[in-house]
Amino acid sequence: MATLTFDRVNRIIEVAAPDVSVTVQDLYNQIRGWEDEPRNMDLPKLCDAAGKFDLGGGEATAVSLKLIDWRVRFEARGSFTMCQVTGGNLIAVDEHEASTDPVADSANTFVVIRQSTAPAAIQTGGDLLTGADIVALAQGVWARQLASYTTLGTAGSAQMRQAFEGGVWVNVDYGSTGTAYPKGTKDDPVTNLTDAKAIADAMGFRTFYVMASYYEFVLDQDMEYYHFEGVGGSHRAIYVVSDGVSIDFSSFKGIATYWYNSFHQGGGYYEDCWLYEMVGKAGDLTRCQISWSWTLDAGVDNYGFNFKGCSLDALVIDVNGATNFFIDGDVIGALTLQNITRAETAIVLSFSKGGQITFESSCTAGTATIYGDCTVVDNSSGMTVNDRTGTAKIVDVQSRIPASLSSGRMRADTEALAASVLAATNLATAKDTMIIGTVDDAAFAPTLTQFETSLTDALANVYKGRSIVFLTTELLRNPAVVLTYSLVGGRGRFTVSEAMPAIPVDGTAFIIV
Repeated sequence: MATLTFDRVNRIIEVAAPDVSVTVQDLYNQIRGWEDEPRNMDLPKLCDAAGKFDLGGGEATAVSLKLIDWRVRFEARGSFTMCQVTGGNLIAVDEHEASTDPVADSANTFVVIRQSTAPAAIQTGGDLLTGADIVALAQGVWARQLASYTTLGTAGSAQMRQAFEGGVWVNVDYGSTGTAYPKGTKDDPVTNLTDAKAIADAMGFRTFYVMASYYEFVLDQDMEYYHFEGVGGSHRAIYVVSDGVSIDFSSFKGIATYWYNSFHQGGGYYEDCWLYEMVGKAGDLTRCQISWSWTLDAGVDNYGFNFKGCSLDALVIDVNGATNFFIDGDVIGALTLQNITRAETAIVLSFSKGGQITFESSCTAGTATIYGDCTVVDNSSGMTVNDRTGTAKIVDVQSRIPASLSSGRMRADTEALAASVLAATNLATAKDTMIIGTVDDAAFAPTLTQFETSLTDALANVYKGRSIVFLTTELLRNPAVVLTYSLVGGRGRFTVSEAMPAIPVDGTAFIIV
């Protein structure tokens, strides 16, 4: 029996890995069991089913299961895996009773529904098809080329989508032209945008995989809300060459991009890219290398650019009189700004990994505030540049570290305790009279009233009348009054006036006050 899980939100019945097969009867049994659980009784029924009608001769019709606004999906696998639904017929309808695909796509799975092989007859136009006719018909269907069956939602479309791996493949060097299946798959990539976009639109894809190639993949038409990803090598190049080409809200990963007169009205998303000569309005950039020059849209309100882990290779940004330009993020390298000419322009720059920011003399108005760890070169004329970089603050902190800090330790003199100078003076005096020692049982076994110590004072009864306060073991914070003291065999021996609560053990620390 296959392991099934039910997704109430997305209406998916998933066959868990490593199972690669499920029977229609098993589906029916587990669906009914799940429906009978109290928490699921508020849901409409998931399916209808019929079958197992006696045909005579010990044969019966197979089970036919109709899913109602639910679909079956095999859990995604790490490598290509053939999966199957067996033992009957599986179909599906949506909430409006319109036929739909009973199987949902998942990564690296190819699903075959093995329909019923129970005896059947098909009659068309008054003629009854024989068993041999039915076999020939089935073989003809399986041998049919899929190129003509691209309508979304059909079985032919679902099988073709598996070969595309979620997008259209492009190889300018070694691909070919055309749009008929299997053109645009990983094994048969296309060479140009026109064919790639036609295939993507027909199959419902928004992703293009740009394979390793020497020549550039040219974007010469508007490509909004698409994703381009370089595969099979280092950064793949894309050239945008036509005036006014829009790549609005598109995203790019692992791509080297050269934007010539292209336009980014609403922003784009870049990850692990090399970016050269960009004309645009906004963008989010992660781990990108950025160089050459950018020119902003003149006289409009720019949303700005957000950098994350980017490297600036002598980047020059021509602000072009735009307003409210914003750059922020985690960057290193060199940046030069030109043509900041409007008073309402507000620029915020943040560099956290070092670098240099230069304002050229063409910057004549507006305000810029600089944060982070970088060098500011202000050649502007009439522009307000607020230098709030961290370098000066770090130097300032180091200049204020006191000389008393040495080898990680701070030397200090206490001048008062609780605002009392006398208390501090008395504490300083007391520290010279306090004696610290430990119990030593090397030559004498301690008792409740006698023990030897690490002290070596030779004067007899020098500690008589003073109190011993133990700092560890069972005698912690238990004082004992010294009755006699003498030096015996190089060790100070104490006798106390009253029996202690416990015998002190070797190494017990104490202080004499």
